[in-house]
This record gives sequence, C-alpha cells and structure tokens, in this order.
Amino acid sequence: MATGRTVWAMGDQGMVSLGNFAVNIILARNVSTTEFGIYTLVFSVYLFLNGMHGSFVNYPLTIRIAKEDTLEVPRLVGMALILTIILLVPLSGGVVALFMILDQPQLIPYGMLAFVAWRFHDVMRRTLMAQLRFRAVVPGDAVSYLGQAVAMLGLIYFDVLSLEAVFLAMASTSALAALIQMVQVKVRFSHPRAMWPFVKECWKLGRWVIMNRIAAVVQLQAVGWMLAAVHGVEATANFRAVINIVAVTHPIMQGIGNLVIPSVVHAHRKGIMQAMRATALLTAQGAVLVLPYYLALGLFPGHALGLIYGPDSPYRLMADVLTILTMTYTMSYFSRMVMGSLSGLAKPDVAFHAQLFGSIASLVISLPLAAWGGVYYAAVGALLSHVVRLIAGGYLLRREYIRESGDLSAKPALGNSR
Repeated sequence: MATGRTVWAMGDQGMVSLGNFAVNIILARNVSTTEFGIYTLVFSVYLFLNGMHGSFVNYPLTIRIAKEDTLEVPRLVGMALILTIILLVPLSGGVVALFMILDQPQLIPYGMLAFVAWRFHDVMRRTLMAQLRFRAVVPGDAVSYLGQAVAMLGLIYFDVLSLEAVFLAMASTSALAALIQMVQVKVRFSHPRAMWPFVKECWKLGRWVIMNRIAAVVQLQAVGWMLAAVHGVEATANFRAVINIVAVTHPIMQGIGNLVIPSVVHAHRKGIMQAMRATALLTAQGAVLVLPYYLALGLFPGHALGLIYGPDSPYRLMADVLTILTMTYTMSYFSRMVMGSLSGLAKPDVAFHAQLFGSIASLVISLPLAAWGGVYYAAVGALLSHVVRLIAGGYLLRREYIRESGDLSAKPALGNSR
C-alpha cells in the first residue's frame, strides 16, 4: 500500500515537474534571454509568496486533515479557502510591487490572475495529498501543469507567444484544475464564527513555517537576484538554465517530499520509531532514483546541456556549473527529507532552526561568492550552504528522536562516571 502511494505520488509530481520543465525549456528556446530572465525572477517571487500562503494555510491544513475524521475534511477545506481569500489581499500587493520593480506594469493583470488561480489549485491538491489520495490528485494536476506546456506550444504555433499570454495560460489551467479537485473534495463552507479557532491553529503552527520559508528564500532564491543585480538578468538566465537540467528530478524530490509530512503524521501515531522508519523508507525509495541521474550529469555535463539546449547553445559553457549543482541537489534531497520529517512530527520550530543554519551560510558564503565571481561561484556557494543545512537538520532530527524515545544510550558515560 505504501509503495503504491509512492508510485502515485511520484507519478503525479512527475507530471507537475514535466510541465514546469517543459515550460522553462520552451521559453528558454523561444524568447529572448532578457524575457526569460524576467520570467525566472517573477517565478522565484511567486514561489516565495506561495510559500507564505502554504505555511499559514496548507501546512496546518495537512496536519489537521491527517489527524481528523474524513467527514471533517470538506469543512476544513472550506475554511482554508476563505482564509486564502483573506490572505490574497496582502499577497497580491507583493505581486503588484514585483512587476513595478521589474518595470513591467503591463503584466500586472495577467500575473495576478495566474497567482490567484495557482493558490486555489494548491489548496485543493494539498488537501487530497494530506489524505494520501495521490491517485485522485492526478487528473487536476495533469490539466494544470501538462496543460500549461501544451498551451505554450499552442502560443508558439499561432505565433502569439508573449509573457502576457504565458501568464494567462497558467491562470486558465490552474483555475480549471482547482474546479476539478474542488468537486473531488466536496468543499463545505462553515459559518464565519467557526473560522477563529482554525485561524488561531494556523497561526500557531504556521508562524514557524513562515519564518522557515523566509529563511529559505535567502538560500534558494536570493542568489538569482544577486546575480541579476551585479551581473545582469542574463546571468540569472544562465543559472536557471542549468538548474532546469538538474530539476528533472523534481518528480521524485517533490513526490517523496509530498509523502513525507502526511506519512510521518500517520506513522507517528504508533510512536517515534515508526515515524523514523517511514522517513527512512521514503528517503531510500527516492534516492535509488535520483542519485544515478545526478552521477550521470556530473560525469557528462556538457553532453546533457547540449542535448537539451542544442549543440550551439551558449548554455553549454555552463558544464562546470552543472557538475557542482548536481552535488548541491544531492545535499538538497536529503535535507528536504529531514525537514519534512521534522514538519511531520509537528516540529516546525525545529525545522526553522535547521533552515536558519543554511540561510546564514548562504548570506555569509553564497551571496558574496555570487556577487564576486558570477554563476560558477554562485553554484559553489549554494553547495556549501546546502551541506550546512543537511548537517544541522540531521543533528536536530536525531535530538528529537532521542528526546521523544527516551533513549539515553548516548549518555552512558555520564551516568557511569559517578
């Protein structure tokens, strides 16, 4: 049963990542470097804003659904959607500011539609995932993410490809996917007075995840902005183009990651040992698939870049960067499993502390290296910061295991020294 869920989770995320990967490749090959750089920066901010919403709504919703009776799910989702509408007011301000900073005010209405539709769709898919209904997630996600790639091809065919059209296509597919999954969940709205206890619980759990997300932005997104600020948006485009190659593993990383939190919540009911076993099993299943791919990329980076972007592409000069980023993604995969396990144990505060180590390392190492040496040194800094995060997360997870299990075997010398 667990293996079946893993297959469906990775299959679903495979579609999601394939769609995102295809969109990135299509845009990289069919728009100017400047336009692709703008799209990359917009997408990075979207991920940050999505993280803010997900921290305050999706994560508490996942924990609550995993513990509640199935009959309560439609009511919980209804409250989550209302809270999403409320949060869209400040978050939309961030979207407007983003396009103004990039001097692209004409993109505001299209970018806003894409952002709002994506938020509603994400609530619905996270609800199904929290119930471990990964098979049911597939139809809506296929419409959204594969639909985006198909829409991009259509825009090229009719010669109407533009950033405005790209965001409008994303909005349309996300909205349709949200409607499909809303029917599957059978949303039920409660009286507004029932919202307050739900909001308080969301704040109690989500505030640490929000701080975690903010800290993660420094590690995961700030490098791209530093490259753009010092070396131009073309440098950001080069960095993103290399990441696209490694990001082929996102079906596995995200699929396993989507399984970790709800699986740990369910397993934790039987004790910390079962929770750790669930984490170890899922981590091993994913590692068997991602590590051979990273090894191949590390050994033949130039061939991989040439295969994806063409033999004459300027991105082929990024072979050394690709080798480094494969090591970075290896560290990122294992740290993602550790962080997911901590979150599944309802320890978002501990996960935040682990992330903080990685973010501080990024501030001290990654950003200065990116500013000084460009894309290559940005990759080196990213690798070092992810190593720090993995070490910190592993130590804190082990500490939680010892604390909860009452295993004092690590301290026998203290007891016997008297």
